Amino acid sequence: MSNPDGIVKGITLSAWPVPYTGGNLQISFGVRGNGVSEEHPAELALYDADGRRVCTLVRDIHQDGVHATTWNGASADGGEVPAGVYYLRFETFDNAGTMKVIVER
Repeated sequence: MSNPDGIVKGITLSAWPVPYTGGNLQISFGVRGNGVSEEHPAELALYDADGRRVCTLVRDIHQDGVHATTWNGASADGGEVPAGVYYLRFETFDNAGTMKVIVER
């Protein structure tokens, strides 16, 4: 997506270590606007392979730039998630990105 000035707007999403085997998964997510400092409502959540929300990691307003959080392998109820395929989904009001995360136990 680009604006009339040709500056690309978008998001970034990365996580490590993948596959996740325990401890903390380090997650980096970023918002890039149109070159003017902006605030964006943003949500970062983890979903299982069937599309069910496992937990919400971030739901807040963020400035343009790169931000970070961690995930400790727990679902919203605090229990450890089983091994399998999961998806991190980062959404802003006008953009979204998804990243596959493999959990090994």
